[in-house]
Amino acid sequence: MLYAKNSKTALTKQDLSILIGNSLDHFDTAIYSFITPILSEIFFPNDDPIVSLILAYSIFASSLFTRPIGSIVFSMIAKNKGATLALSYSLIGLSITTISIGFIPTYATIGCFAPLILTICRMLQGIFAEGEKAIAKLYIIENKLHIQAVKASTLYQFSSMVGIILVSFAGTLLISSSYSSYWRLCFILGGSVGIIGYSLRKYADKIQVWQKQKKDMPRYYEIKLISNNKLKVFSVAVVSCFSHVTYSIVFIVMNNFVPGVTSISLEVMMSYNTILLVVDAGMLLLIGYLIRKYNPTRVMMISTIILSVTIVPLWENIDGSSLWYVNFVRLWIITIGVFFACSINLWINSLFEGTDKYLLSSIGETIGSSVGRLTPVLCITLWHFTKFSVSIAMYIAVMALVTAWIIKINARKY
Repeated sequence: MLYAKNSKTALTKQDLSILIGNSLDHFDTAIYSFITPILSEIFFPNDDPIVSLILAYSIFASSLFTRPIGSIVFSMIAKNKGATLALSYSLIGLSITTISIGFIPTYATIGCFAPLILTICRMLQGIFAEGEKAIAKLYIIENKLHIQAVKASTLYQFSSMVGIILVSFAGTLLISSSYSSYWRLCFILGGSVGIIGYSLRKYADKIQVWQKQKKDMPRYYEIKLISNNKLKVFSVAVVSCFSHVTYSIVFIVMNNFVPGVTSISLEVMMSYNTILLVVDAGMLLLIGYLIRKYNPTRVMMISTIILSVTIVPLWENIDGSSLWYVNFVRLWIITIGVFFACSINLWINSLFEGTDKYLLSSIGETIGSSVGRLTPVLCITLWHFTKFSVSIAMYIAVMALVTAWIIKINARKY
């Protein structure tokens, strides 16, 4: 159930270390997303810049294979050896792989080996990044009373935005100025800060070691466990996917789509990106406080239905529109996404019980977020080949309706 045991009612030093680590995690994994317009030309040169962009975003498809590996491996480490060890390994691994990307030779230097090495580094980065998310997002609300759990979940989402805001600011400087040749510094500095975060976490209060797996567990226990809870795992996957869709549409897809249908440049879109991310972070704190006493299931259901009904009419007017209207649409999607994000971790936590919930929830979230990360390549490809702008809005509406249906199915179990 949502209302946890009474052992924890306030944030601890370890909670703070998780928030810091989460910010660093999102900084390191979001770098690629925000400077893809630069990287696409460096690693995927093509006569058609849209094709280069599609190829660059296609690397996200690797997460469909690698992130489930990270989810399983680190969930098992946490269950058997303790979360401290799992979180330490994940953060240091994430830092090293991020730094490595900063030293990859370009296509002009080694040809097709450059995108291949980039893909491998991104795959390894995804394994360690998922290890961080698999443990932290539910641990921070573990054993807290309802109001404190909402507060912890909101702060966790807020810490994600802090990391993304820093990346957006760096990406804006690179794209809108003469500093694009310094793209390597983003990865090197981001990974280096992650190592500092690892040091801070190392000296924080130790997380209580979770119950170890019994030695007499049947063979293939994890596979059978996932099979027995496949509906819940699938539900978490769908909900997590939708959460990533709302984020990707606003901060990635629209940056590349809007300059193609309006007179607004990519540089202008990126400059407003950081502002809207700051607004997003502030709304997380405000809305998280306002809805702290409401049922997360109801909040998520209402928000998805509202977006499904309104997105197509709003999107129809984007072609040739002004900057203020584009930002209005972005802000509308952000608002819906924040209501959804403030409730998602609590909703997921309510579906599972016992120590196995970390594995089950992380598998579902991993699959969903991996599919959600394909949103940029799916939407840009859809728009590029159909020449139909509203096709992107229709994709969003369908995802919202499917998510609402999944939430309704599980509502009786809340």
